[in-house]
Amino acid sequence: MKILLGALVLGCFYTSAASAQMVDQGVIDPPVITAKTAVFTKADLKPGKQDFYPDRALNEELSGAATLACQFGGDGDLTECVVLNEDPKGYGFGKAGALSALYHSQPQPFADGRKAGDWVRFDSYWSLH
Repeated sequence: MKILLGALVLGCFYTSAASAQMVDQGVIDPPVITAKTAVFTKADLKPGKQDFYPDRALNEELSGAATLACQFGGDGDLTECVVLNEDPKGYGFGKAGALSALYHSQPQPFADGRKAGDWVRFDSYWSLH
Protein backbone atom coordinates (compact mmCIF):
# COMPACT_ATOMS: atom_id res chain seq x y z
CA MET A 1 0.00 0.00 0.00
CA LYS A 2 1.31 3.46 -0.87
CA ILE A 3 0.75 6.20 1.70
CA LEU A 4 -1.09 9.38 0.83
CA LEU A 5 0.55 12.41 2.33
CA GLY A 6 -1.54 15.46 1.63
CA ALA A 7 -2.45 15.48 -2.03
CA LEU A 8 0.78 13.72 -2.93
CA VAL A 9 1.23 9.99 -3.19
CA LEU A 10 4.45 8.97 -1.52
CA GLY A 11 5.00 6.39 -4.18
CA CYS A 12 7.29 7.00 -7.10
CA PHE A 13 9.77 9.79 -7.67
CA TYR A 14 11.65 10.24 -10.89
CA THR A 15 14.63 12.17 -12.18
CA SER A 16 16.06 11.86 -15.65
CA ALA A 17 18.27 8.96 -14.56
CA ALA A 18 16.67 7.38 -11.49
CA SER A 19 13.50 6.49 -9.66
CA ALA A 20 12.45 5.72 -6.11
CA GLN A 21 9.42 4.02 -4.65
CA MET A 22 8.21 4.32 -1.05
CA VAL A 23 5.94 1.57 0.26
CA ASP A 24 3.99 2.14 3.50
CA GLN A 25 4.16 -0.95 5.71
CA GLY A 26 1.89 0.43 8.45
CA VAL A 27 2.17 1.57 12.06
CA ILE A 28 5.00 0.04 14.09
CA ASP A 29 6.35 0.28 17.63
CA PRO A 30 8.72 3.21 18.17
CA PRO A 31 12.26 2.33 17.05
CA VAL A 32 15.08 2.01 19.52
CA ILE A 33 17.24 5.09 18.98
CA THR A 34 20.87 5.02 20.10
CA ALA A 35 23.81 7.34 19.54
CA LYS A 36 24.61 5.39 16.35
CA THR A 37 21.07 5.62 14.90
CA ALA A 38 20.73 7.79 11.79
CA VAL A 39 17.87 10.20 12.55
CA PHE A 40 16.72 12.87 10.06
CA THR A 41 14.28 15.79 10.41
CA LYS A 42 13.05 18.49 8.04
CA ALA A 43 15.92 20.66 9.35
CA ASP A 44 18.26 18.30 7.44
CA LEU A 45 16.71 19.26 4.10
CA LYS A 46 18.65 21.68 1.91
CA PRO A 47 16.82 24.63 0.36
CA GLY A 48 15.98 24.50 -3.34
CA LYS A 49 15.58 21.62 -5.74
CA GLN A 50 16.11 18.21 -4.19
CA ASP A 51 17.95 15.32 -5.82
CA PHE A 52 17.99 12.46 -3.34
CA TYR A 53 19.72 9.66 -5.25
CA PRO A 54 23.00 9.02 -3.38
CA ASP A 55 26.02 10.34 -5.32
CA ARG A 56 28.26 7.34 -4.66
CA ALA A 57 25.54 4.90 -5.75
CA LEU A 58 24.84 6.98 -8.86
CA ASN A 59 28.54 7.09 -9.78
CA GLU A 60 28.83 3.32 -9.35
CA GLU A 61 25.46 2.74 -11.10
CA LEU A 62 23.98 0.88 -8.12
CA SER A 63 20.36 0.37 -7.12
CA GLY A 64 19.46 -0.06 -3.48
CA ALA A 65 16.85 -0.09 -0.77
CA ALA A 66 16.26 1.13 2.77
CA THR A 67 13.82 0.47 5.59
CA LEU A 68 12.74 3.56 7.51
CA ALA A 69 10.63 4.41 10.53
CA CYS A 70 8.99 7.85 10.30
CA GLN A 71 6.95 9.64 12.94
CA PHE A 72 3.76 11.67 12.45
CA GLY A 73 3.49 15.11 14.04
CA GLY A 74 0.31 16.73 15.32
CA ASP A 75 -0.75 17.97 11.89
CA GLY A 76 -0.30 14.61 10.16
CA ASP A 77 3.00 15.60 8.55
CA LEU A 78 6.11 13.45 9.03
CA THR A 79 8.45 15.04 11.57
CA GLU A 80 11.41 12.66 11.66
CA CYS A 81 12.68 9.49 10.04
CA VAL A 82 15.06 6.86 11.37
CA VAL A 83 17.07 4.54 9.13
CA LEU A 84 16.44 0.95 10.25
CA ASN A 85 18.35 -0.78 7.45
CA GLU A 86 19.87 -0.12 4.03
CA ASP A 87 21.16 -2.36 1.27
CA PRO A 88 23.86 -2.12 0.16
CA LYS A 89 25.22 -0.55 3.33
CA GLY A 90 27.29 2.60 3.15
CA TYR A 91 25.85 4.03 -0.07
CA GLY A 92 23.38 6.47 1.45
CA PHE A 93 20.06 4.88 0.47
CA GLY A 94 18.80 5.23 4.06
CA LYS A 95 19.52 8.95 4.18
CA ALA A 96 18.06 9.39 0.68
CA GLY A 97 14.86 7.61 1.66
CA ALA A 98 14.48 9.53 4.91
CA LEU A 99 15.04 12.93 3.32
CA SER A 100 12.77 12.08 0.37
CA ALA A 101 9.94 11.01 2.70
CA LEU A 102 10.30 14.17 4.80
CA TYR A 103 10.48 16.40 1.73
CA HIS A 104 7.38 14.95 0.07
CA SER A 105 5.18 14.68 3.18
CA GLN A 106 2.50 17.26 3.82
CA PRO A 107 0.03 17.93 6.65
CA GLN A 108 -3.04 15.73 6.30
CA PRO A 109 -5.94 14.41 8.32
CA PHE A 110 -5.18 11.14 10.06
CA ALA A 111 -6.67 7.96 8.57
CA ASP A 112 -6.63 4.23 9.29
CA GLY A 113 -6.52 4.81 13.05
CA ARG A 114 -3.21 6.68 12.87
CA LYS A 115 -2.48 9.52 15.28
CA ALA A 116 0.18 12.06 16.18
CA GLY A 117 3.25 10.34 17.56
CA ASP A 118 2.70 7.10 15.63
CA TRP A 119 5.67 5.60 13.81
CA VAL A 120 5.18 4.15 10.32
CA ARG A 121 7.55 1.80 8.52
CA PHE A 122 8.48 2.57 4.93
CA ASP A 123 10.42 0.43 2.50
CA SER A 124 12.30 2.65 0.06
CA TYR A 125 13.49 1.24 -3.27
CA TRP A 126 15.95 3.08 -5.55
CA SER A 127 16.90 2.20 -9.12
CA LEU A 128 18.56 3.65 -12.18
CA HIS A 129 16.84 3.72 -15.57
